[in-house]
Amino acid sequence: MTKEWENPFLKFLLRDEPEKTLSRFGIKFRQRIFPLIAYVGSRLYGLKLIIVEKQEIPKDRPVIFACTHGFKEDFLASLLTVGEDFYVLFGNRKQALRSIDGFCAFVTGMILVDRFDKKSRRASKNKMVYALKCGAKVAIFPEGTWNNSPNKIVLNLYPGILDVAKVTNAWIVPIATLKGGDGVYSSIGQAIDSELLEGAEGIQRLRDELATLKWKLMEYESKNNPVTIPHGDAGIAYWQQIINAEIEAVKFYDRIAEQQCIYRE
Repeated sequence: MTKEWENPFLKFLLRDEPEKTLSRFGIKFRQRIFPLIAYVGSRLYGLKLIIVEKQEIPKDRPVIFACTHGFKEDFLASLLTVGEDFYVLFGNRKQALRSIDGFCAFVTGMILVDRFDKKSRRASKNKMVYALKCGAKVAIFPEGTWNNSPNKIVLNLYPGILDVAKVTNAWIVPIATLKGGDGVYSSIGQAIDSELLEGAEGIQRLRDELATLKWKLMEYESKNNPVTIPHGDAGIAYWQQIINAEIEAVKFYDRIAEQQCIYRE
């Protein structure tokens, strides 16, 4: 753990032993108060959510939600689209400690990780396994950071999601979100049996599923809010303006740190 995490609250959440930061009571309590969390969250953010597609979420085995990542409200949009509580893997120390986003994630259920510390990353996997075995659902943003790329629909995914899914025999349910001109669009795709996902090919299949979901959202949004995007350098500049506006809406966004969190094979 790096020195910047030396805060009593963060140190508590970063304890390696799952049973010291998670409990069945906490999981059940959050599940029961979810309607209140959803109501307050949607009012607090003023989120207009447009659910384009929602496939059935399995109930016979543990569930891990694999969510795309790219703007401030995507966590809340994913949560409201699912319609029930889940614990989220959260990797920004300053947001966890000093922002309303961190508070909302904690109330919903937060598994905190220091993304730059191998021991913390390993411990976070054990916590997710523990939470799933205790009856919680878990959400992971497997891109590891916001996707600010002008040409990649979904960034390369961290493979750790498969490790957790394999240990718990979990379904992996893809969720895509997209911020449009008239609100936030979301879709839940077909659940994927983790037993069918192996190694690099498995993680690529998951990435393809997320990219397909997000592409469909892009098509849907463009029909509702047609915009002429310039070509070449002007197009890149147009995209950068959008990204800068999203970043400015978030407290404690470290561009250098987030760039370092992009998964590189």
